[in-house]
Amino acid sequence: MKADADTAYYSELLRRPSRAMIAGHQPSTIVRHLSAGRDGRANPARDGPRETSPQTERVLRVMVIDDEPDTVKMLLELLRLEGYSAHGFASGRAALSALREVDPDVVICDVAMPGHSGWDVAREIRSIMGERRPMLVAVSGQYKKETDRLIGQMAGFNYYLTKPYAPQALFDLIAKNRRQGGQ
Repeated sequence: MKADADTAYYSELLRRPSRAMIAGHQPSTIVRHLSAGRDGRANPARDGPRETSPQTERVLRVMVIDDEPDTVKMLLELLRLEGYSAHGFASGRAALSALREVDPDVVICDVAMPGHSGWDVAREIRSIMGERRPMLVAVSGQYKKETDRLIGQMAGFNYYLTKPYAPQALFDLIAKNRRQGGQ
């Protein structure tokens, strides 16, 4: 009974509007931070400590790229709850056009997208920003073979997750990479 109530509560929260938009998608597709109050403002008392970059002690910026709006919305919510500054994009082209402005520490990118595939996006990010930064994480529900992982590595991805995956696996990768001095 409690699980049903929790599901209904969180579903309602996700339907409420906020100021955070998914770039490259319909203006009506917006996301609300779960720790925000009814007025949409963040509450520092509820927001936990922020993950920061060791070099500058700033909040880590994460770029999420996926052509499925629900996936982008959910990842943005989870990342923000973990204390990251999260930016969502519905296409590789939209993300690449915002790359310098967002200056991400981490990019989470779906592989199977129309137009610019995740592999294309990774190659372009590496050509623009270099090999060391940002950390690139491929996510795919379609390309799950070892050869797909190798193609991902050749394109510039640091990690390759296959769907379905536990969000904690993604957070662990980000934390592990930070501890090793990657971001």
